[in-house]
Amino acid sequence: MGNLQMTETKIAMTIATPIVPIIEKGKQSEQSLPNRQHTQPTKSDHALTEKVMHALNLDHLLGKGDIAHLHAVVNGGMATLSGHVMRAISKTQAGAAVQAIPGITAVANHLVADDELTIAVAQALSYDPQTQHEHIQVNVQHGVVYLGGAIARPQIRAAAAQKAASIGQVRGIINVIQTPGIGIETDEEQFVQPRIESEIYATDGQVGRVQQVIMNPQNRRVTAVVVASHTVLPQAIDGAHSSSGRQSAQPRVLIPMSNLRCAPSGALFLKTKKGEAAHFADFNPLNFAPPAMDWQPPYPYLPADILLHRHRV
Repeated sequence: MGNLQMTETKIAMTIATPIVPIIEKGKQSEQSLPNRQHTQPTKSDHALTEKVMHALNLDHLLGKGDIAHLHAVVNGGMATLSGHVMRAISKTQAGAAVQAIPGITAVANHLVADDELTIAVAQALSYDPQTQHEHIQVNVQHGVVYLGGAIARPQIRAAAAQKAASIGQVRGIINVIQTPGIGIETDEEQFVQPRIESEIYATDGQVGRVQQVIMNPQNRRVTAVVVASHTVLPQAIDGAHSSSGRQSAQPRVLIPMSNLRCAPSGALFLKTKKGEAAHFADFNPLNFAPPAMDWQPPYPYLPADILLHRHRV
């Protein structure tokens, strides 16, 4: 939290202060997340993608933190940039740097700048009847919104998080607003977005691969992951083969985020041994539903990557 406090002194604001209008909803829905393309890029596109990333890495306006939270892909000569950077000028410069690369025919710049997103969130809170008279601090770091300050009513604390989460460009909410009677849990200050297809490890081997994530739309945070298990679980043995003799789909389990830890490299580790994965609940698709078609998933997810609990849909 030390870095957060230093940043707040520069860009945190009281939401009652007049600020520029919020980002239009229509523009939010335009952002695409091309981390997994449906059409296969050509060898030429792959080569151009490498040139794009090389140019971005060399750009003096983009720090290592920006590079780590953005994605570039070239398809048919068109470069698409998505993800989060700290400043609006970095977004503009990144687009210009990519456009200057020979072979790039067009640039779709969907980068989201933290300084612009800070204003958008603060504006939303200042317009909301529940939060407009509260002194809530807003800080954004690579799309993750930190809400701070002190308020008297617990329901306003939750309302502030929900309002911030309603903005499509927000990756997730870390709510550290102080309220009487409500403590801030350690997990609240941690933010992990498991990548789709990433492996989950235990001390005694690989557990499985992330297929989808379960998300809480009220704070845009992942609460559990759907994992295709590498081990045939005991409860899945009876149904491992269909009547035709073919092997059925790989068993899937639901692992809460509280049972996972994330290494600095981004690798996910189970807090128990691989063999204990059998104690996790089987994934039951009937308990979940995809988000609404007009709901924008946070970077780096596509709509098909996310499921919501049915009572939250």
